[in-house]
Formats: sequence, C-alpha cells, structure tokens
Amino acid sequence: MKRLLDLFEHFIRSAIDYVFRVRSPGLGLVGTGGVIITAALAGWAFNLSFPFNGGLFALSFSVDGPGRIVMYAVLLLGATLVAVGLRQLQKEFAASARLRAIVIELRGLRDWIGAPLSESVPRSIRGRKEEIILDLRKGADGQVMPDLALAELHALRPRINTIEKGLDRRDVTYVVGALAPVPFTFLLGVLVDDEGPIALLDWDRHKLAWRELESPDDGKRFSVIGLDAACGGHASVAVAISASYIVDVAGVHAKLGTGVPLVHLELDGASTDANWSEVKQQELARRFLEVMVRLGNSGVQQVHLFFAGPNSLVMRFGMAYDKRNLPALTLYQYERGHSPPHPWGVAMPVAGLSLAEIIS
Repeated sequence: MKRLLDLFEHFIRSAIDYVFRVRSPGLGLVGTGGVIITAALAGWAFNLSFPFNGGLFALSFSVDGPGRIVMYAVLLLGATLVAVGLRQLQKEFAASARLRAIVIELRGLRDWIGAPLSESVPRSIRGRKEEIILDLRKGADGQVMPDLALAELHALRPRINTIEKGLDRRDVTYVVGALAPVPFTFLLGVLVDDEGPIALLDWDRHKLAWRELESPDDGKRFSVIGLDAACGGHASVAVAISASYIVDVAGVHAKLGTGVPLVHLELDGASTDANWSEVKQQELARRFLEVMVRLGNSGVQQVHLFFAGPNSLVMRFGMAYDKRNLPALTLYQYERGHSPPHPWGVAMPVAGLSLAEIIS
C-alpha cells in the first residue's frame, strides 16, 4: 500500500513539474511552425476512394490557382517560424551552457551516507551542477572537532573561486543545505551572504529527504522579551532565539553569568516543523535584524548568541547579519551533557574580525 501511495505521489509531482516547467520560446516556435507546415502539406492535395454500394466512392481535393498562392504563403510562414525557432534554440542552448548551480552541502551530524543535496536541486534552477561538500565529521559519527571543522569552512572561498573563474555572476545560482552544529551553519550563512541568488533547502527528518521551503506562512512571529533593558548602555548582551526548541536560559546564565542582560526571541508555536515557509523565514530574519540594529545603536559591542532552530533558518540569519555595521557576535554550541551546556562557540567574521575563531 505504501509503495502504491509513493508511486501516486511521484505521478502527481511529475504532472505538476510538467505543467509548471520552464517553457522554451524556441521550441514553441519550432513546434508551431512544424504544425503549420504539416497542416499546409496535408491540405495541398489528396485523393481518396473506397467501395460504396457496389460501386466506388471517390473524393479528391487539390489546391490550384489563387489557392496555391495562399498555400505557398502558409508554407513560407511555417518555414520562417521554424527557422526563427531554431535560431532561438541555439541561443537558449548557449545560455544554458553558461549557467551553473553551485550546490554547497554542509555535513556535520550523523556519519551516514544519505541523499546528497545535489539530487534535490529544484527543477526551476537550471545549469550544470557544481557540488561542494563540506564534511566536518572527518569519519567520527556525530562528533565534530571545532578547529578542524573551522578549517574546512575557511577553505570554502577558494573552492567557490575555482568554480566561478571565468563565469558571469548573473549565470550562477547557489543551492545551500546543512546538517551541522548551529555555529557552523550560521557561519556558512555569513560566508555565502553576498554570493548571489541563493536557494535554501532543509532536511526533512520525517521523509528523510531534502526539502524546499514551500509551505504557506502561518503568520506566527517572534515575541521579543528583554530588549528595552538590554538597550540600557550595556557593552555585552546575550540573545536567545527559540525557533524550534526553547533555549536553555539557565544554561545561558551559567555560561555568561547573571550580570549579562538577556534578550529572548521566542517563536509563537515553536517546533521542529514550524519553519517550512520561505515567507515566514524572511519575516523572522527581518525581525532578528531589527533587534540587532537596535542593540548596535544602543552601544552594544558584543552579542552572545544562543540559537535553537532549523538549519535553513540559522543560515538565513547568518546571511542577514550585517558584517560591518552590527556588533561582534559569538554563537555557542549547545551540548546537553556539559556543565555549563555550551562548551564552545564560534566568533563570526564580522565587526572587523577577518576570520572566524573558536571560543572556549
């Protein structure tokens, strides 16, 4: 029964992809011209006969005189459309050959071979796929050595430069997905911020597959707690973001002490399945940026960030963070078994810091 349902789902998705596929103007012109030529030739002349009531019924038709001129005009129109369509197809093929989809996949959790991100690139993104896999695990199941992982991310820019060499940026689209510790996912967002058009995908733990952010916006947003108090002349502020799970506030205070004010962005209806909307994520990122701007304008120099959210949202927030005009930012890794439960963090390459650093 499950296999039948999977086949039915595949059929429906294929039908939808076909209806909303990217149309080719050149192919349309060639097809239209071919139909016109075929119709014209079919109507040029025919001779049909078959037995009827002991005799022979004959039917014939031919174009002669003025009708022949009309037929020539129709054939000329069809041939012209085919010629123009073929020229257009040539241009489309040349443009398609220039297109690239740079697929960046960050791996940093379980050490198993799942479906690669490159196989889930949306059909709307055209071009040859160029795959970059950043594996932070180094063969250790679920274990990441922060220093080695950071070196892997520092090597990302040279790898992108190698692929982009000789390409026009207008021909490049980025597809990015991550299954990694939150600090490195945020850092990936910071690093790819200015690259160009970026499509974010996330891992669906129920379907065990990469998924686009195609769900409708449910209208739920952050409640912001403690912002006014944090803007009272403090140089250092803690910011907790609860978008999937609720951040361990006691653990934050255990890490920084109770003297550091805390701003809490808590999503109404936070859960692991609450952030599959592109529009919603954009609005949440906008609200996050507004909070960061207000903190920066109030004189905050350092933000200590604690983030519980899906990888796509974490990356989006990293992409939204202004590298030059916002405070320095360190994002901490949560480990339930540690005391305090944030053993290390990553100082982001923002506010004058050229390269990210591991903070213990």
